[in-house]
Amino acid sequence: MSEADRQKWNARYAEGAYAGRTYPGEYLVSRVAGIEPGPALDLACGAGRNARYLAACGFDVDAIDISSVGLERARAQADAEGVTVNWIEQDLLEDPNLPRSDYQLIILFRFVAPELLNTLPAHLRPGGFLVVEEHLQTDDQVAGPRGNRFRVAPGALAASLAGMPVLESFEGLVLDPDGEQSAVARITVQKPLGGENRDA
Repeated sequence: MSEADRQKWNARYAEGAYAGRTYPGEYLVSRVAGIEPGPALDLACGAGRNARYLAACGFDVDAIDISSVGLERARAQADAEGVTVNWIEQDLLEDPNLPRSDYQLIILFRFVAPELLNTLPAHLRPGGFLVVEEHLQTDDQVAGPRGNRFRVAPGALAASLAGMPVLESFEGLVLDPDGEQSAVARITVQKPLGGENRDA
């Protein structure tokens, strides 16, 4: 990203973008149910809806975003809910360094960054989980980005994570809780207990 991107997102959050989207991602809720709490990382966390949910579930959460305004909203909501999250302002594309390398869970929701995605398994502890949901390229009329720059091609998530054991994957149309139809790609992988990818 760039300073222009930072300013763009700060402006959007200052104007109230996503103010009504306080609920966690449906896919996250379905996947977290079977994961033992531990250190967790929410990348491009925005206003923190998923990070706050993870904290409420007992995870020790680091949450990173480029927007200071989004993080301010996230921090205020977390305080109101009585949950603790380590909020970090960082441009992940300019500075991809992550706080630790032993996460039990890493989540990446609707932030397309292939060069970041394929580095994430290295930051999981053996047996740790990576849960990803992205907008999917489609010809259907759906919510979300209009161009393909911020959408992934069919099969792209699996290709980026080749060698990681896949627990679940999906590509297609879903109905978001706000009633909007979205085209999404979803994947959950688990790092082998030996700590290495299968194709390493």
